[in-house]
Amino acid sequence: MELKIGTKLLVFVDSEDGKETLEMKSTLEGAGEDGRYLITAPIYQMRLHPIPAGEMLNIKIYDRSAILSLHAKVVKRVKKENLHYVIIQQYGKITRIQRREDFRLEVMLDATLDYIDPEDETEKTLRVHTSDISGGGVSIRGAIEFKNGDNVTIHLPQHGKQDKVILPCVVRRCFPIESAVKAYRYNIGLQFVHETQRAKENMIQYVFQLQREQSKGGKHR
Repeated sequence: MELKIGTKLLVFVDSEDGKETLEMKSTLEGAGEDGRYLITAPIYQMRLHPIPAGEMLNIKIYDRSAILSLHAKVVKRVKKENLHYVIIQQYGKITRIQRREDFRLEVMLDATLDYIDPEDETEKTLRVHTSDISGGGVSIRGAIEFKNGDNVTIHLPQHGKQDKVILPCVVRRCFPIESAVKAYRYNIGLQFVHETQRAKENMIQYVFQLQREQSKGGKHR
C-alpha cells in the first residue's frame, strides 16, 4: 500500500517509565522502496519528542477511506536545514483497523436539537453539547430525557470549509448522568438518518475535518 507524502500521522510510543503510552503528531515526508519512511520528528505537548534509534512505534494513518495501522522501528534521527526528522523502518504489513464511517471522534461542540414536545405537540429547540461523533451518529448531553425511537433533528456548527450540518436522527439511548450542570444531565445517543449517500459522505468529511483540526491543535476538544 502506497502512502502519500503529507499524510498526517499519530505516533504512539511508551513513556520512559513504561507507565503510559504517549500520543504524538507527525507527517509523512518521504518514502522508499525498502519500507523506509521519513517522517517529521513527532511532537508531544507542543514540543519535539526525542525518540532513540531502535524504538518501536505504533502509527495510525488517516486515509480517505479508512484508518490504517503501521508498526515501525526508528532507524535514526536526522536534521535538515534546522528541521528535525526521523527515519523509520516498516515491520509487517500496513493494516486496516477501522472503516472510515465507523471512526468515532471525541469532541465537544455546541449544537442544538429540534424535537416535538409530547405535552403540547409543538416543536422546540434544546441546546446540547456533543461528546463524540462519527459518520453514523453522535453522543450528546442535554437537559431533557428522550425515549428510544424518538425522532429529532440536530444542528451541528459550521467550521472550516464544512457547512453547518442539519440531520434527522433517531434516539438510540438515553440515561441520566451525574453533572454539576443541570443542562447536561442526560447522555443521549443519536443515530443519523442519511437520506442519500452524498449526505452520509458529507457527514464523514465533517468528522474528519474536525479530526484534522484537532491534529493541528485546533480549538475543538
